[in-house]
Amino acid sequence: MSTIWTKSCESEMFMRIRKAFRLQELSGSYWMRLTCSGRYRLWINGVAVARGPAHSGTDVQRVDELDVTAFLKIGLNRIAVQLIHFDYFTAQGLCEKPGFECSLTGPGVELQTDTSWKLSVDKAYQLPSFQRNNFYGPQEIYDARQTENWLTEEYDDTAWLPAVEVECPWGREIPRGVPFAKEFKVKPVAVFRIAEVLDQEHFPEMWHYQSYRSLAVTLLQDVPEEPTLSRIDDAKTLLADAPGFMTVTQPFADDPAQVDRRCATVIFDFGKELTGYTQFEIEGNAGAILDVVHGELITAGRVQAMRQGTHYADRYILREGRQTHEIYDWKGFRYIQLTFRNLTRPLTVHDLQVVFSSYPVTHAGSFRCEDTLLEQIWQTGAYTQQLCMHDRLMDCPWREQVQWLGDGRIQLVIIQNAFGANELCRKFVEDFAHSQHESGLIPSLSGTGGKASVRDIIDYALWWIVAVQDVVLFGADKQFVRTMLPHIERLLNFFRTYVNEDGLIENIPGWVFIDWAHLKREGCVAPLNGIYCMALHCAENLSLLAGDDNLAASCQQAIRRIEKNFHRVFWSEEHRLYRDCVTEDGPWEATFSQHTQVIAVLSGLAFTDTRTLMERTLSDARLVQTSPFFSFYLLEALGQVGLGTEAVAFIRERWGAMIRAGATTFWEEWQENGTYRDGAWAARPRSLCHAWSAAPTAWIGRYLLGIRSEPGQNNILFAPSVCGLSTASGAVPTKYGVVDVSWHVSGGQFYAELTLPDLEMKITFRPPTGYEDCAELMVNGTSYPRKTVSSKKKRKVIA
Repeated sequence: MSTIWTKSCESEMFMRIRKAFRLQELSGSYWMRLTCSGRYRLWINGVAVARGPAHSGTDVQRVDELDVTAFLKIGLNRIAVQLIHFDYFTAQGLCEKPGFECSLTGPGVELQTDTSWKLSVDKAYQLPSFQRNNFYGPQEIYDARQTENWLTEEYDDTAWLPAVEVECPWGREIPRGVPFAKEFKVKPVAVFRIAEVLDQEHFPEMWHYQSYRSLAVTLLQDVPEEPTLSRIDDAKTLLADAPGFMTVTQPFADDPAQVDRRCATVIFDFGKELTGYTQFEIEGNAGAILDVVHGELITAGRVQAMRQGTHYADRYILREGRQTHEIYDWKGFRYIQLTFRNLTRPLTVHDLQVVFSSYPVTHAGSFRCEDTLLEQIWQTGAYTQQLCMHDRLMDCPWREQVQWLGDGRIQLVIIQNAFGANELCRKFVEDFAHSQHESGLIPSLSGTGGKASVRDIIDYALWWIVAVQDVVLFGADKQFVRTMLPHIERLLNFFRTYVNEDGLIENIPGWVFIDWAHLKREGCVAPLNGIYCMALHCAENLSLLAGDDNLAASCQQAIRRIEKNFHRVFWSEEHRLYRDCVTEDGPWEATFSQHTQVIAVLSGLAFTDTRTLMERTLSDARLVQTSPFFSFYLLEALGQVGLGTEAVAFIRERWGAMIRAGATTFWEEWQENGTYRDGAWAARPRSLCHAWSAAPTAWIGRYLLGIRSEPGQNNILFAPSVCGLSTASGAVPTKYGVVDVSWHVSGGQFYAELTLPDLEMKITFRPPTGYEDCAELMVNGTSYPRKTVSSKKKRKVIA
């Protein structure tokens, strides 16, 4: 199969490809394999079939394989593909040179890309167009006057150019690895506002698109006012499938008598954050303009076209008559603002909808209790996570849509408790292995091209080893571990370069993140060394599982050196806390954080009473506080030392505040539109849907319901925490299947019942604190012989 493109290889190219073939019969199954350097959308015989390919790592290319039997017919068939190539890094990955490959096999046909395929640049997309931000493709400016009905059977493509064979721009090809997105149509639920803005098209001195090359920058100048010269009628007809249409009337662009020009604008509310492709059906004069702005929130009565450097504006220029269009890229948003320009007669909007798109999750997990706020927090966390799952994990669907390593490690645990979507978790780990730098460092973003970057976060690389173990706990086999082990060893060799005489890592060049919070990160950093120790524990376990005794022994030796010196180097007897870092000039006495105490507990390096240390961590207001990201680990530490009631209070306070503020998904930081990350308040826009903030959904399943897998053991631990509740129930996915949990407290007794999916499954029961001698457990209807496990047992691998 040849890789094809065209002789003209412009950047940001919107390309169209067609191929006709005949089938004499239609029997058996027909399979298509295809991939490209950017993104594709596939139609067969005019019917939309698929979008792809899946996000890839640097050294490999994901190839989609799909059964297309249902789309074929006897006689003439036509394949049509829209291709979008970016020669710069986007969330999809990096492929600097363009290319497309496709094959179709089945009874009576053996088809593959070659010079017989026809290609044409889609001139309706106006280029160049300003990039949305450093992770996106361009803003869309689509001139429908240049469009053609190229998807139809009757379309004549004889003027199109034959494809040329080009050098394949990617490496080894591997399967997609995950299912295609789940898609369905969603309508807005409310009209938020109808207003009007000054017609910038009529006042060239206001029109900065050509100079800035950003439509969004120009649309920022649209200041909505109450309508006086424009009208929008029947906007509510777009909220449901009832008959009707919205009509827009305003001063006409071809009327010289109209001096004061105003343009109508309307904001639609979809009720909650969504991820999807916006579609509309519209009718008006040729040259009329529809500007579309998507956003997560309303600011000063409008949807901002640019927020935190993200340009969320698109433009559609109408041809004559009735027409439909779908904006090429999907977005994360709640509100859509439509602004109409250059009308010479009333304009009609027949339909507005969004094709909701996300990973096809199954809600295998669930949670119920007498506290409706906790229930809502669990559900909101699950929905937040879902919106950050497509063909990859993402930090957020609005701003970046990229697969960050440290964010994703937290997401793996959330996913397992809410959905059990193990294929995507495994692909996440593989994508980073396939992107490993020559130095051995695992990058912070997958698919970046294999070059070291300022975005490479040192501690994120260590979380990748923990993520490999997560995937094993979710059910991956020994062969998967053996595949990952060479990458783990290369990564550990990178860190050994920076190990000092105490066995601690220090002065590693690069970005030591830990958290957004304002803690010290200079010299020898305590939380970084704790994470390093956790990664070594995981590497040791994985090595033993794969049968690599040499690597396991090397990890054990490194762990012993850290255990010998961590407490001595970082412990402050005066403050009874661990310092954040030490430098060549001596210890930093001024800064202590929650983060360092948490990691000391989770890594097993805290040589003090861990429960007392965590009580102090919560109560001492002088400590640097965790942001939502690191609060995942704070909650883990509270759960492990038996402070479940305190953890639930923390969840109610912090995540409950978001719910009370009207959040439909959880925010990147504690504030909707600002941060304390630098030690003082800064008004800075934040993502309002951020998966790392869904930590309570994972914690509730793991500690309140109490179901979790433990490394190095072939059983499931049932260790619930009462947390001041009288009853709780739900379901928690495990590698053996979904475990149904129900427990309640009555008369000083703890009663629990489990329904296991596998009768051979082993359960270790650890009663809640305070109920060690008065707990009863039923498993699949049979009384369970209680077996307690000491809470002082040393945990080999944590979190």
